[in-house]
Amino acid sequence: MIRHLRLLAISLFLIFSGIAHAQLNIEVVGAGMQRIPVAVPNFGGDDGLGREIAAVVRSDLASTGLFNIINTDSLVAEENSSVDFAAWRSRGADALATATANRPGGQIEVRVRVADIVKRGSLGNTVVTVPGNNMRLAGHKVADFIYQKLTGQPGYFSSRIAYVLKQGTGPNAQFQLIVADADGQNPVPVFKYNQPIISPAWSPDGTKLASPCLVRTSLTQAGYGAVVPATALPLNAMAATRDGLYLTDAESGKCSLLVSFAQIRSSLDVLAADLQRIPGALYGFHVKWNPQGTRLMFVVRLRRSEGTASASGRLNYVVTMNADGTGIKLALPASIWSRGGHHPNWCPDGVHIIQNLNLDGSGMRFVRYRYDGSGLCALAPDIVGGGHPTMHPDGRHILTDAYLNETVAFGDGTTPLRWIDLKTGTEEVLVRVPTQPLETGIGKVLRVDPHPAWDRSFQNVVFNACPGGKRRVFMADLSTLLLP
Repeated sequence: MIRHLRLLAISLFLIFSGIAHAQLNIEVVGAGMQRIPVAVPNFGGDDGLGREIAAVVRSDLASTGLFNIINTDSLVAEENSSVDFAAWRSRGADALATATANRPGGQIEVRVRVADIVKRGSLGNTVVTVPGNNMRLAGHKVADFIYQKLTGQPGYFSSRIAYVLKQGTGPNAQFQLIVADADGQNPVPVFKYNQPIISPAWSPDGTKLASPCLVRTSLTQAGYGAVVPATALPLNAMAATRDGLYLTDAESGKCSLLVSFAQIRSSLDVLAADLQRIPGALYGFHVKWNPQGTRLMFVVRLRRSEGTASASGRLNYVVTMNADGTGIKLALPASIWSRGGHHPNWCPDGVHIIQNLNLDGSGMRFVRYRYDGSGLCALAPDIVGGGHPTMHPDGRHILTDAYLNETVAFGDGTTPLRWIDLKTGTEEVLVRVPTQPLETGIGKVLRVDPHPAWDRSFQNVVFNACPGGKRRVFMADLSTLLLP
């Protein structure tokens, strides 16, 4: 059965008019749900500041597709003003957000109140403070509070995003890793190269990004990292002391080596023995933070001396460590991964890892194991694994997609979003996703995978698709699937 989901289609555009004006624009082009009518008049206090912050709040709420922003013209309302419930109800509002914004002592302070117009009561109030003169951050934090009060889920507007910006064409093209506000504003370049790059992994608190060397990544898998001629790539020798897992400070853009491959080798006897036995060198691939921000997972690859970027030329290890680089553990050795496997991912508890593995030769299955390598087991022995699996916090459900060449794909350029119930041992197709872009590139490195990912509330999921051959990002509300 294919479920009918409530979807938002989000178009992503990069503006190439120079970094001073470059931003990521997110346009909501469709919504399949009833929107909450909410009024956000201009805030009181400092008139100019209140007006600007209110505009940011309205823009944030409107961008979700969940709210219908009621026109309030130039009306100003402070948080301590009495609420005329009948008047706001006549305007069509179900909720009202009022605030007072000022600049005391070198910071911005916003006092916010949210009212339920229908029930004629208060939904809560708070005080938002932001150091300096970051008006947009103040607006995002106010929008977070309003969103939480109206939906029951944490807001995300004050978080940040990372994306790759291409400027220029042909041999003069430049690629920059940009860190920006969640709405694409205030972009700051943190990494620059003359070839395509991939984005690193954000820490949950939004202050750091973790990554392998983005230049060397393509040595172990084509289509990833910076694409440069093989003769120009910096090669490692066995376990390098100057390459490994890097951290980038999101505010300053400063990058530093957290853990070297030499340190990883000295901590893991199995990996050290393999490196002694097999001529080659260590390189980094995927990096992921656990949801708590306390541990990092690092896919380390032993590239054979005579190897290529193909799977046959490398061995894969899942390595974990504390956020400060201590406590290095081998979660999965190459001897098990080499039976067939891909895409490890943290479980919500931050202790276990879920992955596709062919444990016993019967085919790919979803498995789970601890960060220290213990407790390896199949989760649903009768269900075929595949795609990019992610575990829901209820511990019962897995959400994943599929590659076009996997048996669960439909053979016509579409793949399923799969919803797997571990308690009943069953699965269903949530939506059929077109994934064929107009151009796939050499070796299909430009292919589009749905790659579903949960939001922080674990109620909504975003995924890629290619309707009409053009890449789009969709968001689906899965809350009805999680009802008891």
